[in-house]
Amino acid sequence: MNTGNQASNRARARSRLGLSRELEVNRTNLPPDPSIGGSAGYPVWFRDRVLNIVNVHGPVAAVNQCGISERSIRRWQDRLIPYRMTGGTERQALVGVDQLWFAICIFIYPDASDDEIATFIISQGGKVYSREQISSRCSELEITRKRLSKEAYDAFSLRVQRRVRWFWSQPPPLGILTLIISQLIDIDETGFYSSKFGSNYGRALGCIRVRVPRHYTRNDPKVNVIIAVEPGDPNLPAHVDGSLQNPRRWLMLALNNIDQFVFGQFMEMLCNDLEMNPVPNGLDMDRVFMWDNLNAHNTPYVTQLIQGRPTANRFRTLNRPPYYAKIAPIEYIICELACELDRRVKRDWTMADLQQNIEDIGRRIGRNGGFHRTFVHCGY
Repeated sequence: MNTGNQASNRARARSRLGLSRELEVNRTNLPPDPSIGGSAGYPVWFRDRVLNIVNVHGPVAAVNQCGISERSIRRWQDRLIPYRMTGGTERQALVGVDQLWFAICIFIYPDASDDEIATFIISQGGKVYSREQISSRCSELEITRKRLSKEAYDAFSLRVQRRVRWFWSQPPPLGILTLIISQLIDIDETGFYSSKFGSNYGRALGCIRVRVPRHYTRNDPKVNVIIAVEPGDPNLPAHVDGSLQNPRRWLMLALNNIDQFVFGQFMEMLCNDLEMNPVPNGLDMDRVFMWDNLNAHNTPYVTQLIQGRPTANRFRTLNRPPYYAKIAPIEYIICELACELDRRVKRDWTMADLQQNIEDIGRRIGRNGGFHRTFVHCGY
């Protein structure tokens, strides 16, 4: 084995990295010599000079003097001007420096399409590749096209990461430090549509469209749900509302979109319930409402309604970090509500049936410490 052969060493290194063979040498401004298989061919002036030598001294002298073959001389005597080059077969794989531009483009622009990657390679001085060739190379490297996630990108931004640190290390209104778990109430909204299931495919002749009745827009009847839950207080007896075994939850259904006035109506009901039905020993006088960053939560109207109450209760608000649903207990509760609703749903349900089942499920979930376990699972 010749360890000094640079080409062999490079080939073995590429093989260990799982790369294909090098199909071309580095590009230069000088075309390869026609005598070693160059594609440009001998220029016309050189052919004319060789034919002049043939006419004066004969073909043998031209072969010895110019280093060409007699076959080339016979071909040039029949046709001095070469055929115009129109291109060879289509390139089948990315080679040479084009693979580097391919990798750089995907690193810089992960959302680029196959056509945009090919355009990037051309703009950097590379060859022309088709969409199929770019897609094939991506498949060989196990690079798949995925759905973009803006939330995942924003969740790791410096702004959001700072909010997360504050949430766990600072007292209200930035975080939950110094708070006990029984003081928290998590609040969120969701919506449930009432629509029929329909298939996207059917069978018909190739020249006929399959027509079925189907809702095209999202204007289906919908029930908006505002829900608030508490983890429960371990110091209360099991039969008392607000204990671990029997935690309180507040549910409000609305057919209209939730704005600051609808949300304010819900918060008015929640605060009145806490004020009019306190637990023994006044353990729920100091409560903190957690929610996401929806604009309807933080309007002056809602803030004044919560914090400007003429009672001995102390109500505060706290915004959870955005794009971090995993630390929101209410998100798990909503998923549990949706799953149970999915198990119950029937094809002939009306809007009244939908609302009745949402209220019934809302009264049943979270008992026997279910809400408390969810809060603990989220890190509280």
